Amino acid sequence: MKSNHLGYPAIHCRACGSYPPLVDDVSVALLLEEKINIHFGQPLTGCTHCENVFFIAYCTNKPAENSAKRYGHTSAGQQRLKCGNCQNVYSLKSIKQVDKLERLLHLIADNKSTSEIIEQLACAPKIYYQLLAKLADILRSYARLNEQILLRSNFLALHTESDLLRYAGDKTLWCLATTEAQSGYCLLYNHNLLLTTPANTVYEGKASSILPEPKVPSILAALTTRYQSTMRRPHFESLHYGINSPLRGAHYVKPSTLSYAHFQLLRLYCQPAKHFHHYIEHESAIRGAALMASSEEIKAEQAEVFFVYRHFTGGKELPSNGNNIGWWSDRWYGTHYGAYCPITYRNKYPVPFSLFDANGPKKVHQWIQDHQAASLKSAKSLDAMIEIQRNIYNFCHLLKSGDTPAMRLGFTKQVMNLSDLLSKAITAVQGGQV
Repeated sequence: MKSNHLGYPAIHCRACGSYPPLVDDVSVALLLEEKINIHFGQPLTGCTHCENVFFIAYCTNKPAENSAKRYGHTSAGQQRLKCGNCQNVYSLKSIKQVDKLERLLHLIADNKSTSEIIEQLACAPKIYYQLLAKLADILRSYARLNEQILLRSNFLALHTESDLLRYAGDKTLWCLATTEAQSGYCLLYNHNLLLTTPANTVYEGKASSILPEPKVPSILAALTTRYQSTMRRPHFESLHYGINSPLRGAHYVKPSTLSYAHFQLLRLYCQPAKHFHHYIEHESAIRGAALMASSEEIKAEQAEVFFVYRHFTGGKELPSNGNNIGWWSDRWYGTHYGAYCPITYRNKYPVPFSLFDANGPKKVHQWIQDHQAASLKSAKSLDAMIEIQRNIYNFCHLLKSGDTPAMRLGFTKQVMNLSDLLSKAITAVQGGQV
C-alpha cells in the first residue's frame, strides 16, 4: 500500500516491513526511448519497415524465423535482405571512406585529442564528427550482431557496477558498466548525461552520498559501515555524487532513474535465457532497479539477484553458513575476493553463484576513464567515443589471462588488431550478418 510514513512517496510492504520509494515510470520510459536508440538502434543493418532495434527479433523461441535473410544484390552490388518479420526487401548501406575510418580508429586508440585528429585527417570538424558517428555505428552493429546470436544460452550472468567519469571543470558523470560475468566482456555502458530529459529527472548536485569503501581489516565492519551510510540518506535510493558544473545542450539525470532505465535495457539480453543472474554492487539505487526489471522472472524462479562486495582481505572472516548484516538481515557469504549476498532468497538455487572476475566492471570503468579527453565541452560525440572504446576493450585489449573478453565469450579465437576489427565489422555490416 502507498505510504508517506518515512517522509517520501513509497510502497509499504507488509511482508517484510520495508518502504521502497515509488518509481517515476514516465521518466524512466522517456530515458529508455533515448537510450535504446543510442545503444541498440540499427541505422546500418535494420529493416526500414520494422522497429530498428537489435535483439527484438531474437527474443522469440525461434529467432531464425524472424531474422533477415540475404536476398540478392542491387545493380550497384549492395547486399539486399528480406525481413523475416514483415517480408520487406531492403538494401544495406555501402560503407565509404574506409581508409579515413581506419585512420580515425588508430588515432582514437592512441588517445589523440580532437584537434590533433582533425589536423591529421585534414578534414573539417563537421566531417570529423560524421566519421566518428559512422565508426561508432559500424562497431556497435558488429558487436550487437554477434551478441544477439552468441548470447542465446540456457544461462546468462551479468555483473553491474557504477563509477564516476570525471572531466575538467567539475563535470562528472555517474556511469553504469555491465559485463558478462564469466568473460568480462562489456555489454552495456551508460552515463547519466542526456540531450533531452524531463525536468523531474534532472540531477541537482548535492553532497555525495556514495557509500564509503572503509579501509579496515574487517570485512564485517566494512559492510556494516556501508549499511549505516545508506540509512543516513533521506531514502535508500537517494544517491548523490557531488556538485556538477552545467554542460551546454545536455542534462544530468538522477542516478536512481538511470539505474531503472539501464536494467530495463538489460532485459534485451536476459529474455532469451532460461535462467539469469544479476551480480550488482552493494547499492540500494541499483538493487531496486535490478529487482524491478526482473520481477516476473524472479517470481517464476528464473532469475536471481546478488550483491557483490570486494574487500582487500577477502571473506575468510565470514562463516561458511553466512553472516546476517543490515536492517533486512541480508546474509553475506565469504569468497576469495570479498563477499556476496543473495537478495532473492531461495531454499535451493537452480544455478549456483559464479563470478569469473569480480573486477570486470571496474576494469571497464577504468578503461573508459583512461581513454577519454581531459575536458568535456559537448555531449554531441560522447556516446560515439564510448562505443568505440567499448569495442576496442572487448576485441583488442588483452586480459591477464592472455586473451580478450571477446575471446573468452567465444566471439573470436584470436586477438584482433584495430585493422582486423574494422575490417570484420565492415564485412558483417555490409552483409547484414556475422
